[in-house]
Amino acid sequence: MTAAIDWAPMLSFLIVASITPGPNNLTAAAMGMRSGFRGALPFALGVYVGVALLLTLVGFLKIAISEFFYRYVLVFKIAGSAYLLWLAFSLVRKRDGIDADREDVPFFKGVALQMVNPKGLFFAMTMYSLFLTDRYDVLTTLGLAFGLPLVTIVCVSTWAFAGSFIARYLENPRHRRLFSWVMALLLVYTVVTILTKEFAVH
Repeated sequence: MTAAIDWAPMLSFLIVASITPGPNNLTAAAMGMRSGFRGALPFALGVYVGVALLLTLVGFLKIAISEFFYRYVLVFKIAGSAYLLWLAFSLVRKRDGIDADREDVPFFKGVALQMVNPKGLFFAMTMYSLFLTDRYDVLTTLGLAFGLPLVTIVCVSTWAFAGSFIARYLENPRHRRLFSWVMALLLVYTVVTILTKEFAVH
């Protein structure tokens, strides 16, 4: 099953989506500054579980409507690529930092945050519409859903560990601009790789 996965662009998207500043990472950084790395770990674990649950739900939905999904898989890939390009554009267009909830967030609120975060849903849908397009059984779907977000917990934990250092670094407009451009270019690379291979097949 996993032989059908194009790992390079998928990991590129996964890393960009997980490491860029957002409510999860900035909250983790704020908690790391106040409570230390260990104090922020429950939140990071909650983010991991929340993302894994989202991937599981979307994965099971894909199984349930598999015939419809595979009939229009090219449409899903084009829509997902458009979302990635929009994300890349928004990264280089945004001048101000992203606001984050600075209050301490326990484990279960970390999970719940993913359920109400539109970006989390788009993340899960993008994973299945662009990268995990093969036919997977239930066990494989669960393995991917709980295995891939390990990248997320590493990135969120990194923000918690770095704490004030990353926050201060990205407060510098030049640093934030460079960081945004690098992430945006990685997303464009992902889109080019996906669409080039897709249209080459067709």
